[in-house]
Amino acid sequence: MSTTAFEVPAPAWGLKEWSTVMQRAEAGTLRLLLRKGGLREPGFALRASSALLFPTGFHQQHAPRDVAQQIDGAANPRDGLVLSCGIAVEGLWRVVDDSILSALCPWTGLPEAELQLRSQLRPTQAMWLVRVRPFRLSTVMRLPWQREFGGCRSWVQLPIDGPLQVQWAGCAEEHQLSQTLSELVSLGSVIEMPTPWSDPGLDQANVTGETSVSREPRWPE
Repeated sequence: MSTTAFEVPAPAWGLKEWSTVMQRAEAGTLRLLLRKGGLREPGFALRASSALLFPTGFHQQHAPRDVAQQIDGAANPRDGLVLSCGIAVEGLWRVVDDSILSALCPWTGLPEAELQLRSQLRPTQAMWLVRVRPFRLSTVMRLPWQREFGGCRSWVQLPIDGPLQVQWAGCAEEHQLSQTLSELVSLGSVIEMPTPWSDPGLDQANVTGETSVSREPRWPE
């Protein structure tokens, strides 16, 4: 995979994540996101094929002590929003058996205790596994805080115009990750789901319960 900078349309969406996950994205070691919807959402839904990672520390304060010790506290976003990296979506799975979470730790950027915490939150919601390819912005962006950025929801629309210069962050152990996911599918522990980009005729409501989705062009390899 090339690490040469290239120009892409600015993603319209920011996906809220912890600072420790963003650090893994910048380092190129983030390959999986484990997600449920926010308190204001019926469930998690893919809204775009790419997104900038939006830093949030809200749920970090509720993490167990052993998890909190491994997390760098995010700065208060109301002091100004810093955007430095993002993700392109490569695949989607629904988690059926949460006992497999420990096998996913190396690619999530989170300790097992935090993965278990996420699986226990909002027990009526499905848990989703998103395979991602991380990228770094060539120039870090700083945006003033807006009221619309607040609230316990996964996605926020970003007021960014024009293209961005980005580069792929290096990804390790691709083969091992693919093999692990294939084994989990064969065991029935996760169910691979289509995305609107793998099946353009797909109604996103049939996958994750929401219909808002942005179809964006594929980025270069």
